[in-house]
Amino acid sequence: MENEQWEYKIGGSPRSIVPALVLLAVFGGVTLWLYLTGNSAYMITAALTAIPALLIPCIIYRSLFVKLLIGKVNFYCQTKPGNGEFYRYNEIAKAWISSKESGGQSYLNYRTVDGREYKILINSCYEADGADYMIERINEIHGFKYDTAASED
Repeated sequence: MENEQWEYKIGGSPRSIVPALVLLAVFGGVTLWLYLTGNSAYMITAALTAIPALLIPCIIYRSLFVKLLIGKVNFYCQTKPGNGEFYRYNEIAKAWISSKESGGQSYLNYRTVDGREYKILINSCYEADGADYMIERINEIHGFKYDTAASED
């Protein structure tokens, strides 16, 4: 990566693994306790233990390989191992935030000047400032005014 001080970092954080680990520990503990006491209800809690156990590798993958590093003059985007690219803001034609009503998920979308589109899942609680900053930088380059209340859906 270029030697730049990043203003914001989207993704690449293991912060979201904590709830999955807590669920795994609680359901795993209850399952073990039920099994050791001979209660056949352990099968139900074992199924509930499997859910966070399956989610943890996905969360680890996302925290290691999906990231958007936002700087003053450029940004770095990586969505899988080995495909990270640097972009200068003048290489981006448009950027916007979209959301899905059903899951309450927000995405930072951007389109390069050659027409390629990218979508990055963002946590609207603690990553929205970085997304807004990136959109503002891109719009400054193109002379647009960005209104955070009127982002595209």
